[in-house]
Amino acid sequence: MKARHVTRCLAIVASLTTRGVAGQEDDPDHGVVFIYPTADQIYNLMDTVNVTYTSPFPTPNLYTFCDGGDRQVSLQRAPSYNSTVPVVLNFTSATPCWFNLRPGTDPGFGANSKSFTIIGQERRSGSRVFGPDVTSSITPSGTGGTKPTQTGSGNDSSDTAQTNTGSGSLSTGASAGIGVGAAVGALVLSGGAFFWWRRKRSRRLSRPNIKDGGADGGEMGQERSDDKNSASNLYMPLDSGHNPALELDTENRPAELASSTAATGAPRHEMAA
Repeated sequence: MKARHVTRCLAIVASLTTRGVAGQEDDPDHGVVFIYPTADQIYNLMDTVNVTYTSPFPTPNLYTFCDGGDRQVSLQRAPSYNSTVPVVLNFTSATPCWFNLRPGTDPGFGANSKSFTIIGQERRSGSRVFGPDVTSSITPSGTGGTKPTQTGSGNDSSDTAQTNTGSGSLSTGASAGIGVGAAVGALVLSGGAFFWWRRKRSRRLSRPNIKDGGADGGEMGQERSDDKNSASNLYMPLDSGHNPALELDTENRPAELASSTAATGAPRHEMAA
């Protein structure tokens, strides 16, 4: 009885194993499902793609191919079964590329992801990370779980190096630099204006203020006025109707000459007319 029961259990296990192997043989992807990247993604040089998948492989390898499969770009060990692997796009390609997950190194036992395009220039705003978070849990499709949320979209061409128009906003460092430059410029202008005003004021104070009648200017003006009055007293205007004769004052009066009669005692006779 026990032997019959054991035989039946072994038959059931063998049947399930056969169905699983047959299902994988019928599945062209060999049980691999790529959650990310999705179709028609566009990335830039040096972007990071978080390749997310579910697989039945305990020790898979993750390949990157371009140029129609003739060019193997990278090969790296991937975590077992369901996981997320970050891949840095440090290469360029003129043709679409894709990822391949396989259980070993032999082709034909794995699956390819959706193809994507790489722009051969880095983003002006810096490289970005696309795909689910590496720490997020992954639930295989068909089990009712929720797929992880993507952190970016590779076909967001508004941030690429060729089509990036920019949002017009400045980074924190640029804003700080502009603020410091404006402050320094204001200080320089204020200092220049102050020194110009001080120099002009010093020149104005160093000149004698005759017009305003300062201490020295007032005395000088008064002296000039007194000199003018003195000069006007020395020169009197001449008047045609009044010309008084002035005598010279002297202490010695002129004396008359003595006549000849007085000197000789002879009389003086007048000549006949």
